[in-house]
This record gives sequence, C-alpha cells and structure tokens, in this order.
Amino acid sequence: MLTIKNTSAVIDAIELLNDISITINPGEIHAIIGPSRSGKSSLAHLIAGHPLLIQTEGSIIFNKKNISKLDAEDRASLGIYTTFQNPPEILGLTNLKLVKMLLKAKKDSRLDQTIEEDYSKLCELFEMSKNHGNTDIDYDSMTPSEFKKNELILMMMLNPKLAIIDEIDLELDDDDLDIVGAALKNFVNNKKAMLLITNNKTLLDMMSPTHLHVIVKGVIKKQDDATLYKRIIEDGYSQFP
Repeated sequence: MLTIKNTSAVIDAIELLNDISITINPGEIHAIIGPSRSGKSSLAHLIAGHPLLIQTEGSIIFNKKNISKLDAEDRASLGIYTTFQNPPEILGLTNLKLVKMLLKAKKDSRLDQTIEEDYSKLCELFEMSKNHGNTDIDYDSMTPSEFKKNELILMMMLNPKLAIIDEIDLELDDDDLDIVGAALKNFVNNKKAMLLITNNKTLLDMMSPTHLHVIVKGVIKKQDDATLYKRIIEDGYSQFP
C-alpha cells in the first residue's frame, strides 16, 4: 500500500527527516513513537503532502503510484487522510455541511438522506450530540475533545485507504480515549491501514499495533515488534542519543 524508501525532507532548509524507510500493507497498524519534536508529525505531513515540507531524497509510493510530487489534494483523492494535531476553525461552516461538500468533491454516490443517516450513526458512536452536524466549526461551539472526535467522524465518512492519526489522544479524557481507541481499532481491515502517531501507552495498548517505529531527531532509530513501546516509553527514550 505505502512504501517510503530512503526519504529525507526539509523545511526552510532545516532537515526534519533523514533517510526514512517504511512499508505499510493493508490490515496493518504502524505506531510511530518518539520524544517531542523528533519528527513524528513531520512524517505525517510528508506523506500527506504539506506544501512547506520539501522532499529532498527518496520516494513515496502509494498503491503503486509515486506520489512524491503530488499536492495534498491529489494525495487525499487517492485515499490518504491525515488528522490535524490541532484541528483548525472553519468559521461560518457546520460539520455536516463540510462532510457533504467533501463527499460531493469526492463524487460519493450516497444521497443526502443516506449521508445524514451515516453521519448520525457516527455521532452516536462517538457519543456526540444529535445536533452535532449543525454545530459550527469554531472554538466557541465545540470543545477541544469534540474537535478531535470530529476529525475521526470526518475520516470515517470519507473512508480512506490509509489513515494517519496524529496524536489524537491529546485533549481526550479517559472515557473519550476508550471511545476513540475502539473506533480506530475497528476501522482497520484487510483493505485499510493506519499510521498511528502517539506516545500514549493506554492508546497503544488498546490499538495493539502490528509494527513499531521509533523516531528520534528525524531518524528512525529502531523498528521492531509492537511490544517494544512499553519499555521505551517508560525509559523516556534515554537509550537513543
């Protein structure tokens, strides 16, 4: 599905990622862990096609297509979805209207009534208000945790092939984390994959990732089986210079 090979990237001539290689197949959950400012979100931005992050070396292949030179919109249209670590406001727009606009752009065949029914079921799954779809996307109308869960409702409505989840656990209390973890776990199947960026041991325990990658200073220091995170997170990454 996704193959990143010997890829490096810079922003404003500052190197953020160096010689990254990862292969993600359908049905897999890859966890990315590492200390603060180590390059975890930079990797998410690189895959998604952030315009300020410049790929200097290597290749990124998604479903047999080289996407290294594609912009973010084109990558999204191929089935890549990335959550925001800090979701932005979109003043004057409601959540459901945004979903309908994006599905229309995607040429989704569902009728409005079906979209609304599917959306309502997801609101129930994430324990959001029945009127959540009519809520404006701004900080006065939604709490930080609602913004985070809203990211996942949008993701599930768009139904991407590769979901990149960037520290979704921030701003979530224990109850919300249980809801989010269960929903994310159930999202992955034999046709979808996930890249999960987090240092939250509780979420990692819930997700049972199939692969683990440790990034420190823009370099993958270790790739191993998923149980490795339990020791590394407790260690505080002191073993990696």
